[in-house]
Amino acid sequence: MPSIPPGEVRLQAVDLTNCDKEQIHIPEAVQSFGALLAFDDNNQITRISANLPRLLGTPDTEGILGCNLSTVFEPKDIDSILKASSGTGWQIYHCVTSSGLSVNVLLHDSGRERYIDLIPVDEIHNEPNTATILLDFVSRASKTTTVLALAELLARTVRSISKFDRVKVYKFDKEWNGEVIAENRDAKAPSYLGLHFPQSDIPKQARELYQRNKVRVIANVDGARTPLISNEAGAPLDLSFSFVRSVSEIHLQYLRNMGVAASMSLSIFNDNKFWGLVACHHYSPRTVTFQEAALYEALSDICSGRLADLDKVEKAEIEAESLRNVQEIAKNVSGSGKLQTLLQGRPKMQDLIESTAAIICLDGQIMKTGAAPDDLTISKLVNWLERGREDIVAFDDLPERFSEEIGAYACGLLAASLGERSKSWIIWLRFEITKEVNWAGDPYKPAEETPFGTRLYPRSSFELWKEVKRGTSAPWLDWESETAKSLSQLISRFLASGQVT
Repeated sequence: MPSIPPGEVRLQAVDLTNCDKEQIHIPEAVQSFGALLAFDDNNQITRISANLPRLLGTPDTEGILGCNLSTVFEPKDIDSILKASSGTGWQIYHCVTSSGLSVNVLLHDSGRERYIDLIPVDEIHNEPNTATILLDFVSRASKTTTVLALAELLARTVRSISKFDRVKVYKFDKEWNGEVIAENRDAKAPSYLGLHFPQSDIPKQARELYQRNKVRVIANVDGARTPLISNEAGAPLDLSFSFVRSVSEIHLQYLRNMGVAASMSLSIFNDNKFWGLVACHHYSPRTVTFQEAALYEALSDICSGRLADLDKVEKAEIEAESLRNVQEIAKNVSGSGKLQTLLQGRPKMQDLIESTAAIICLDGQIMKTGAAPDDLTISKLVNWLERGREDIVAFDDLPERFSEEIGAYACGLLAASLGERSKSWIIWLRFEITKEVNWAGDPYKPAEETPFGTRLYPRSSFELWKEVKRGTSAPWLDWESETAKSLSQLISRFLASGQVT
């Protein structure tokens, strides 16, 4: 093992017990491939990473802490760095420190202090041709017609530039579990395509950080972490946006268990909602420059925009078809004057929304079609809906919420109230769908008994682990809930005017 420079430490003990509470935005340390210094409104240096004196060739911290920025940078460079901070995005500035070190710097504002990430520059490093790459990607992305094709293009493009051993696109479900929907990899890297990862792998505070900082890099999972030091005690510095921010030891151990030595992750959004990640893994230490990171973020942003476009096109087509069907069924009901037409006409309720049963309950009177429960069970179900009294109710786990017995008839329920009338609803039901989920390892955190009590540790295996899930139906999509709402509003107006009985 290589020697650790003075002021740098390694952490070994890993315990997941309080993983969800870990404050990963204030680690008070950075990764050793870069350095950091913070300063106040007077440009006085308030704290530094412990490796900065070594990088600058200064014997100790006294020649830096408490001094002006001019101790480290030339006055002209200070002006340029501070001006860059007024811009947006990646305002990268290259300069030579007063000690002669060539660095790229990136300035951030934590609110209380500003701070600078510094990365020594490798003079022979060739940066990618950003403009050409982005123009090509925009052209190719605009031609994709499915989310899968777009995800595959992104994985292929990021890997062709970055040379990471594996690049996977990881999509969240509504519970924040992730599924690998696209992957591009070296032959030596195991495939995770089609596998699922539990939401506990990326806890809530990590997801929140990933929405603020869209590119995160780990240069070496076994690299030393460099603590921040200052002359005065104070609140920890918020490093949410720092490129060199040190990483949770829990996550580092997770990557080690995967056999990964370095990683990069990019956030993907759909209509400003956190949709998924690009996760890049390498089997040896791997650094990323500011310029490369800016390019990867741009690729991810382009993908996010195209993802929203694809969704809007699909949604518009579905909504147009749904509107035509709702108008047609409303016309038929109005013409017949009978609510029963909802169940028997063409189109009928089950043509609007795929289901195994459809039910109308008007003032407690029940009409039904398909594989519906008996009237007593339906009455109990309606009484249960009345207690919640929401206009639209959609569940794909009805047995867990209502009663296990209902599972014999339905595990999915979509219900829309008919105005203010008591015990008046239109309801769609769906049978159970037994789902086999392929997980990357056992998704449940392994607990071990220790002299200090029960402790949880990062998963150590990512081999295929199959789980059969029972008690749920196919999920109700947003457009289906909107369709149910539109139909219920039309029928409510017919009932109020006496057009329908």
